[in-house]
Amino acid sequence: MGSRRRRRVAWAAAGVLLTCGGTAGCLGSGRVEQAGAEVLDLVAKQTAGALDEYERDLQAIDADRRQAAVQNLAERVKRDGPEKVDGHAAALLQSLEKIAGDRQAARQRYEAAMDNVEVLREVAGGFRRYGERVQQVNNQVQSVIKGP
Repeated sequence: MGSRRRRRVAWAAAGVLLTCGGTAGCLGSGRVEQAGAEVLDLVAKQTAGALDEYERDLQAIDADRRQAAVQNLAERVKRDGPEKVDGHAAALLQSLEKIAGDRQAARQRYEAAMDNVEVLREVAGGFRRYGERVQQVNNQVQSVIKGP
């Protein structure tokens, strides 16, 4: 895990624990941590779904943009004749390079957002393990208090 990602996980966990620690009984049962983990898992799942939908939409838009660029080339060749094909082909290549550049930028944003989804999942897993441990400790304390 990279240092940047570790910092994000640490800040997210610290924020939830500080918020949780301020409420009475929050750190004593483990149920709140379990519920928090479930919420974070749900948010991660919904975010990943939205990002995947956005990715599919961008793919469709890119296909439309490529088709429009080729169609524009065909219209220019019809209008200006075959003697200017080289200039029109260069314009087509420039358009396709712009589409590819836009796609690369969108892919980087998608990957960064999916990294955030992974951070949410990691924090949820940490809360889940912490909540389970708190419940185990509570069960042990209860058995000691009740006695044999």
